[in-house]
Amino acid sequence: MIRTDGGAMVFEAGNNAKKADGSHVMNDPLHRGPYVKIQQGKKKPIRIPLAGNPTLD
Repeated sequence: MIRTDGGAMVFEAGNNAKKADGSHVMNDPLHRGPYVKIQQGKKKPIRIPLAGNPTLD
């Protein structure tokens, strides 16, 4: 994690776990794989998918 005045940049590994019925715990594919989250104060965070993220397949 890198912190700046009022913000942060965080590497998130993602959550590709599945429920017993086979559906993913995370409905949004972006959250299933690695991504960088950039938070600027109270603004909505920006999420950028990284290699291996299902949104890039």
